[in-house]
Amino acid sequence: MLQQTRVEAVVPFFERFMERFPTIEDLASVDVDEVLQYWAGLGYYRRARMLHAGARVVVAQRGAKGTAENAVGEARIPSDLDGLLALPGVGPYTAAAIGSLAFGLRVPVVDGNVKRVVARVCALPLAADGRALHRECEGVGGRWMEVLRQNEAPGALNEAVMELGATVCTPRAPRCEACPLASGCQALAAGNVLAFPKPKKQKAFIDLNLTFFVAEHDGEFLLSARKSGWNVGLYEPPCVVTNEHGSVADAWLSLSLGAAKLKPLVGGVRHTITHHKISATVVRVSGLPPLSGSSDFAFAKPGGVPLTGLGRKVLKLYSK
Repeated sequence: MLQQTRVEAVVPFFERFMERFPTIEDLASVDVDEVLQYWAGLGYYRRARMLHAGARVVVAQRGAKGTAENAVGEARIPSDLDGLLALPGVGPYTAAAIGSLAFGLRVPVVDGNVKRVVARVCALPLAADGRALHRECEGVGGRWMEVLRQNEAPGALNEAVMELGATVCTPRAPRCEACPLASGCQALAAGNVLAFPKPKKQKAFIDLNLTFFVAEHDGEFLLSARKSGWNVGLYEPPCVVTNEHGSVADAWLSLSLGAAKLKPLVGGVRHTITHHKISATVVRVSGLPPLSGSSDFAFAKPGGVPLTGLGRKVLKLYSK
Protein backbone atom coordinates (compact mmCIF):
# COMPACT_ATOMS: atom_id res chain seq x y z
CA MET A 1 0.00 0.00 0.00
CA LEU A 2 2.89 2.36 0.69
CA GLN A 3 4.18 2.09 -2.87
CA GLN A 4 3.24 5.35 -4.63
CA THR A 5 0.89 6.37 -1.79
CA ARG A 6 1.51 8.67 1.20
CA VAL A 7 1.65 7.13 4.69
CA GLU A 8 -1.14 9.33 6.05
CA ALA A 9 -3.44 8.21 3.22
CA VAL A 10 -2.59 4.54 3.72
CA VAL A 11 -3.22 4.15 7.47
CA PRO A 12 -7.06 3.93 7.48
CA PHE A 13 -7.05 1.66 4.44
CA PHE A 14 -4.42 -0.61 6.02
CA GLU A 15 -6.34 -0.91 9.28
CA ARG A 16 -9.62 -1.74 7.52
CA PHE A 17 -7.86 -4.19 5.16
CA MET A 18 -6.09 -6.04 7.97
CA GLU A 19 -9.27 -6.26 10.02
CA ARG A 20 -10.98 -7.99 7.09
CA PHE A 21 -7.95 -10.07 5.96
CA PRO A 22 -5.84 -10.75 9.07
CA THR A 23 -4.05 -13.80 7.59
CA ILE A 24 -2.72 -14.90 4.21
CA GLU A 25 -5.38 -17.61 4.16
CA ASP A 26 -8.14 -15.05 4.69
CA LEU A 27 -6.86 -13.01 1.75
CA ALA A 28 -6.42 -16.03 -0.52
CA SER A 29 -9.89 -17.44 0.21
CA VAL A 30 -11.94 -14.54 -1.21
CA ASP A 31 -12.68 -13.40 -4.73
CA VAL A 32 -10.49 -10.61 -6.10
CA ASP A 33 -13.54 -8.31 -6.36
CA GLU A 34 -13.79 -8.21 -2.57
CA VAL A 35 -10.09 -7.38 -2.30
CA LEU A 36 -10.55 -4.54 -4.79
CA GLN A 37 -13.50 -3.26 -2.78
CA TYR A 38 -11.33 -2.89 0.32
CA TRP A 39 -8.59 -1.29 -1.81
CA ALA A 40 -10.91 1.16 -3.60
CA GLY A 41 -9.61 4.70 -3.16
CA LEU A 42 -5.91 3.82 -3.00
CA GLY A 43 -5.45 3.62 -6.76
CA TYR A 44 -2.89 1.56 -8.69
CA TYR A 45 -5.20 -1.44 -8.41
CA ARG A 46 -2.74 -3.86 -9.97
CA ARG A 47 -1.06 -3.86 -6.55
CA ALA A 48 -4.22 -5.33 -4.97
CA ARG A 49 -4.63 -7.95 -7.69
CA MET A 50 -1.02 -9.06 -7.36
CA LEU A 51 -1.24 -9.13 -3.54
CA HIS A 52 -4.26 -11.41 -3.83
CA ALA A 53 -2.55 -13.62 -6.43
CA GLY A 54 0.57 -13.80 -4.27
CA ALA A 55 -1.45 -14.91 -1.25
CA ARG A 56 -3.00 -17.71 -3.28
CA VAL A 57 0.41 -18.86 -4.49
CA VAL A 58 1.79 -18.93 -0.93
CA VAL A 59 -1.19 -20.94 0.35
CA ALA A 60 -1.02 -23.33 -2.61
CA GLN A 61 2.73 -23.86 -2.17
CA ARG A 62 2.27 -24.77 1.47
CA GLY A 63 -0.29 -27.41 0.54
CA ALA A 64 1.83 -28.70 -2.34
CA LYS A 65 4.79 -29.49 -0.08
CA GLY A 66 2.70 -32.20 1.53
CA THR A 67 4.67 -32.59 4.74
CA ALA A 68 3.15 -32.65 8.19
CA GLU A 69 5.17 -29.57 9.07
CA ASN A 70 3.65 -27.56 6.25
CA ALA A 71 0.17 -29.07 6.35
CA VAL A 72 -0.85 -27.24 9.51
CA GLY A 73 -0.49 -23.73 10.84
CA GLU A 74 -0.27 -20.49 8.92
CA ALA A 75 1.06 -20.16 5.41
CA ARG A 76 4.50 -18.52 5.30
CA ILE A 77 5.90 -16.26 2.64
CA PRO A 78 9.40 -17.14 1.35
CA SER A 79 12.31 -15.83 3.42
CA ASP A 80 14.87 -15.77 0.60
CA LEU A 81 15.23 -13.22 -2.19
CA ASP A 82 14.65 -15.67 -5.05
CA GLY A 83 11.53 -17.03 -3.41
CA LEU A 84 10.13 -13.55 -2.88
CA LEU A 85 10.87 -12.53 -6.47
CA ALA A 86 8.97 -15.58 -7.71
CA LEU A 87 5.70 -14.32 -6.18
CA PRO A 88 3.22 -12.48 -8.44
CA GLY A 89 3.75 -8.73 -8.42
CA VAL A 90 6.92 -8.83 -6.31
CA GLY A 91 9.79 -7.00 -7.99
CA PRO A 92 13.22 -5.99 -6.70
CA TYR A 93 11.90 -3.10 -4.58
CA THR A 94 9.23 -5.11 -2.78
CA ALA A 95 11.50 -8.14 -2.39
CA ALA A 96 14.27 -5.99 -0.89
CA ALA A 97 11.84 -4.29 1.49
CA ILE A 98 10.30 -7.55 2.71
CA GLY A 99 13.62 -9.38 2.76
CA SER A 100 15.47 -6.75 4.78
CA LEU A 101 12.67 -5.80 7.16
CA ALA A 102 11.15 -9.22 7.82
CA PHE A 103 14.10 -11.57 7.36
CA GLY A 104 17.26 -9.49 7.85
CA LEU A 105 18.55 -9.93 4.29
CA ARG A 106 21.33 -7.49 3.41
CA VAL A 107 19.62 -6.10 0.32
CA PRO A 108 19.28 -2.34 -0.33
CA VAL A 109 15.89 -0.83 -1.10
CA VAL A 110 15.86 1.71 -3.93
CA ASP A 111 12.94 4.16 -4.13
CA GLY A 112 12.62 7.84 -5.03
CA ASN A 113 13.76 9.00 -1.61
CA VAL A 114 16.83 6.75 -1.66
CA LYS A 115 17.72 7.92 -5.17
CA ARG A 116 17.64 11.55 -4.05
CA VAL A 117 19.85 10.91 -1.03
CA VAL A 118 22.43 8.92 -2.99
CA ALA A 119 22.43 11.33 -5.94
CA ARG A 120 23.24 14.22 -3.58
CA VAL A 121 25.72 12.46 -1.32
CA CYS A 122 27.64 11.20 -4.36
CA ALA A 123 26.85 14.21 -6.62
CA LEU A 124 25.58 11.97 -9.41
CA PRO A 125 24.45 14.03 -12.44
CA LEU A 126 21.80 11.47 -13.42
CA ALA A 127 18.06 11.74 -14.12
CA ALA A 128 15.77 10.91 -11.20
CA ASP A 129 13.78 8.44 -13.30
CA GLY A 130 16.73 6.98 -15.22
CA ARG A 131 17.96 3.41 -15.02
CA ALA A 132 21.54 4.63 -14.56
CA LEU A 133 20.75 6.27 -11.21
CA HIS A 134 18.87 3.18 -10.08
CA ARG A 135 21.93 1.00 -10.77
CA GLU A 136 24.23 3.42 -8.95
CA CYS A 137 21.93 3.39 -5.92
CA GLU A 138 21.92 -0.41 -5.85
CA GLY A 139 25.73 -0.34 -5.83
CA VAL A 140 26.03 2.30 -3.13
CA GLY A 141 23.34 0.65 -1.03
CA GLY A 142 25.07 -2.68 -1.38
CA ARG A 143 28.34 -1.20 -0.08
CA TRP A 144 26.50 0.37 2.86
CA MET A 145 25.04 -3.06 3.66
CA GLU A 146 28.50 -4.63 3.60
CA VAL A 147 29.83 -2.37 6.36
CA LEU A 148 26.98 -3.09 8.78
CA ARG A 149 28.11 -4.85 11.93
CA GLN A 150 26.73 -8.32 12.65
CA ASN A 151 24.16 -7.09 15.16
CA GLU A 152 22.86 -4.19 13.02
CA ALA A 153 19.62 -4.59 11.09
CA PRO A 154 19.58 -4.17 7.29
CA GLY A 155 15.91 -3.25 7.45
CA ALA A 156 16.65 -0.40 9.85
CA LEU A 157 19.27 0.97 7.46
CA ASN A 158 16.83 0.84 4.53
CA GLU A 159 14.15 2.55 6.60
CA ALA A 160 16.61 5.20 7.76
CA VAL A 161 17.71 6.16 4.25
CA MET A 162 14.13 6.25 2.97
CA GLU A 163 13.04 8.35 5.95
CA LEU A 164 16.02 10.66 5.49
CA GLY A 165 14.91 11.35 1.93
CA ALA A 166 11.29 11.81 2.94
CA THR A 167 11.85 14.20 5.87
CA VAL A 168 15.28 15.85 5.56
CA CYS A 169 16.74 15.45 2.06
CA THR A 170 13.50 16.64 0.46
CA PRO A 171 13.12 17.63 -3.22
CA ARG A 172 12.80 21.41 -2.91
CA ALA A 173 13.69 22.44 0.65
CA PRO A 174 16.32 20.07 2.04
CA ARG A 175 17.28 20.62 5.68
CA CYS A 176 21.00 20.07 5.20
CA GLU A 177 21.81 21.47 8.66
CA ALA A 178 19.90 18.52 10.20
CA CYS A 179 21.33 15.83 7.91
CA PRO A 180 23.61 13.18 9.49
CA LEU A 181 25.33 12.73 6.11
CA ALA A 182 26.07 16.44 5.60
CA SER A 183 29.80 16.17 6.29
CA GLY A 184 30.26 13.71 3.46
CA CYS A 185 27.69 15.12 1.01
CA GLN A 186 29.43 16.08 -2.23
CA ALA A 187 26.48 18.12 -3.51
CA LEU A 188 26.45 20.20 -0.31
CA ALA A 189 30.19 20.71 -0.50
CA ALA A 190 29.78 22.00 -4.06
CA GLY A 191 26.94 24.29 -2.98
CA ASN A 192 24.41 22.95 -5.49
CA VAL A 193 22.27 20.40 -3.64
CA LEU A 194 19.14 21.18 -5.65
CA ALA A 195 20.91 20.26 -8.89
CA PHE A 196 20.80 16.57 -7.90
CA PRO A 197 19.27 14.40 -9.15
CA LYS A 198 18.41 15.76 -12.58
CA PRO A 199 14.66 16.33 -13.09
CA LYS A 200 12.39 13.64 -14.45
CA LYS A 201 11.15 13.95 -17.99
CA GLN A 202 7.78 15.68 -18.14
CA LYS A 203 4.87 13.37 -18.95
CA ALA A 204 2.73 14.17 -21.97
CA PHE A 205 -0.93 14.19 -20.94
CA ILE A 206 -3.89 13.40 -23.19
CA ASP A 207 -7.06 15.46 -22.78
CA LEU A 208 -10.15 13.25 -22.76
CA ASN A 209 -13.81 14.27 -22.61
CA LEU A 210 -16.26 11.66 -21.31
CA THR A 211 -20.02 11.59 -20.79
CA PHE A 212 -21.34 9.48 -17.89
CA PHE A 213 -24.96 8.34 -17.64
CA VAL A 214 -26.28 7.79 -14.11
CA ALA A 215 -29.44 5.77 -13.55
CA GLU A 216 -30.67 5.07 -10.01
CA HIS A 217 -33.30 2.64 -8.71
CA ASP A 218 -34.03 2.06 -5.00
CA GLY A 219 -30.56 3.20 -3.94
CA GLU A 220 -28.81 1.13 -6.58
CA PHE A 221 -27.00 2.52 -9.62
CA LEU A 222 -26.48 1.19 -13.11
CA LEU A 223 -22.84 0.09 -13.17
CA SER A 224 -20.45 -2.10 -15.11
CA ALA A 225 -16.87 -3.33 -14.66
CA ARG A 226 -14.20 -1.75 -16.85
CA LYS A 227 -12.79 -4.22 -19.38
CA SER A 228 -9.88 -2.20 -20.76
CA GLY A 229 -7.74 0.87 -20.13
CA TRP A 230 -7.27 1.95 -16.54
CA ASN A 231 -8.76 0.27 -13.45
CA VAL A 232 -9.80 -2.94 -15.23
CA GLY A 233 -12.32 -4.84 -13.11
CA LEU A 234 -13.49 -1.80 -11.15
CA TYR A 235 -16.99 -0.41 -11.57
CA GLU A 236 -18.42 2.86 -12.80
CA PRO A 237 -21.58 4.14 -14.50
CA PRO A 238 -21.84 3.70 -18.28
CA CYS A 239 -19.84 6.26 -20.22
CA VAL A 240 -18.77 7.17 -23.75
CA VAL A 241 -16.12 9.40 -25.29
CA THR A 242 -18.01 12.65 -25.82
CA ASN A 243 -16.54 13.79 -29.13
CA GLU A 244 -17.30 10.48 -30.82
CA HIS A 245 -21.00 11.38 -30.85
CA GLY A 246 -22.99 14.31 -32.20
CA SER A 247 -25.21 14.75 -29.14
CA VAL A 248 -25.96 13.42 -25.67
CA ALA A 249 -28.88 11.46 -27.15
CA ASP A 250 -26.60 9.87 -29.76
CA ALA A 251 -24.09 8.99 -27.04
CA TRP A 252 -26.80 7.29 -25.00
CA LEU A 253 -28.12 5.33 -28.00
CA SER A 254 -24.61 3.97 -28.63
CA LEU A 255 -24.88 2.05 -25.33
CA SER A 256 -27.92 0.08 -26.60
CA LEU A 257 -29.75 0.38 -23.29
CA GLY A 258 -33.09 1.50 -24.74
CA ALA A 259 -34.98 4.79 -24.79
CA ALA A 260 -34.85 6.95 -21.66
CA LYS A 261 -35.14 10.53 -20.43
CA LEU A 262 -31.81 12.35 -20.25
CA LYS A 263 -30.98 15.42 -18.18
CA PRO A 264 -27.39 16.78 -18.16
CA LEU A 265 -26.38 17.97 -14.69
CA VAL A 266 -24.85 21.36 -13.97
CA GLY A 267 -21.12 21.19 -13.42
CA GLY A 268 -18.76 18.41 -14.30
CA VAL A 269 -16.03 16.18 -12.96
CA ARG A 270 -12.28 16.37 -13.49
CA HIS A 271 -9.91 13.48 -12.97
CA THR A 272 -6.30 12.63 -13.83
CA ILE A 273 -5.10 9.08 -14.37
CA THR A 274 -2.42 7.29 -16.43
CA HIS A 275 -1.38 10.28 -18.51
CA HIS A 276 -5.01 11.31 -19.13
CA LYS A 277 -6.66 14.53 -18.00
CA ILE A 278 -10.35 13.75 -17.98
CA SER A 279 -13.27 16.20 -18.13
CA ALA A 280 -16.56 14.40 -17.56
CA THR A 281 -20.16 15.47 -18.13
CA VAL A 282 -22.76 13.74 -15.96
CA VAL A 283 -26.25 12.97 -17.30
CA ARG A 284 -29.20 11.88 -15.16
CA VAL A 285 -31.13 8.98 -16.72
CA SER A 286 -34.77 8.21 -15.89
CA GLY A 287 -37.43 6.00 -17.41
CA LEU A 288 -34.92 3.28 -18.22
CA PRO A 289 -36.57 0.13 -19.64
CA PRO A 290 -35.78 -3.29 -18.10
CA LEU A 291 -32.29 -4.52 -18.90
CA SER A 292 -31.78 -7.51 -21.15
CA GLY A 293 -30.08 -10.56 -19.72
CA SER A 294 -27.12 -10.06 -22.05
CA SER A 295 -26.39 -6.51 -20.87
CA ASP A 296 -22.95 -5.72 -19.49
CA PHE A 297 -24.63 -3.35 -17.02
CA ALA A 298 -26.52 -4.13 -13.81
CA PHE A 299 -27.90 -2.22 -10.84
CA ALA A 300 -25.76 -2.42 -7.69
CA LYS A 301 -25.17 -0.49 -4.50
CA PRO A 302 -21.98 1.62 -4.68
CA GLY A 303 -20.77 0.17 -1.39
CA GLY A 304 -21.15 -3.37 -2.67
CA VAL A 305 -18.66 -3.19 -5.54
CA PRO A 306 -15.20 -1.63 -5.99
CA LEU A 307 -15.73 1.71 -7.74
CA THR A 308 -13.15 3.62 -9.75
CA GLY A 309 -12.08 6.97 -8.33
CA LEU A 310 -13.72 8.65 -11.29
CA GLY A 311 -16.90 6.66 -10.72
CA ARG A 312 -17.07 7.86 -7.11
CA LYS A 313 -16.70 11.47 -8.25
CA VAL A 314 -19.50 11.01 -10.79
CA LEU A 315 -21.90 9.55 -8.24
CA LYS A 316 -21.00 12.28 -5.75
CA LEU A 317 -21.94 14.97 -8.27
CA TYR A 318 -25.16 13.13 -9.07
CA SER A 319 -26.10 12.94 -5.37
CA LYS A 320 -25.62 16.66 -4.65
